[in-house]
Amino acid sequence: MTRRVAFGGVMMELLPGWMDTTGGGEHAFTFTRPDGFGAFQVSLAQYRSGPVPAATTSVLVELLDDRADRHGLGESFDRSTDEEPLRVAAASYRADGDFIRMWYVSDGASFAFATYVRRLDLRIPDDFAEVSDCEVMVRSIVFN
Repeated sequence: MTRRVAFGGVMMELLPGWMDTTGGGEHAFTFTRPDGFGAFQVSLAQYRSGPVPAATTSVLVELLDDRADRHGLGESFDRSTDEEPLRVAAASYRADGDFIRMWYVSDGASFAFATYVRRLDLRIPDDFAEVSDCEVMVRSIVFN
């Protein structure tokens, strides 16, 4: 059963097995599974005042590509965009022995940047159910 969690001025559905493991002083909210292989982090930029950014998915794709380039993540795969109910741009990468999935999410005014990272290790089963969970959770974000 999912439960709604509030953090940093947003609400999100937290799927069963996931828990908030955010440590003190972190700039991102961190969620993990005790029996899991990766970490899901969410950073927020809330709209406060001034001109509303009115971000489009094209803007989110540019942000995603820029971040990937700055971090040298290489070629992306499994790219996706959505317009409703939130604007979402997402892509996956394999870099330095890690699997990385990144999302930029916006309601047009506020933004969330989310990542899921796990080590690619032959001893760990290639089960990416955690990524599917993160897809559901990131798309459940509601900005206040």
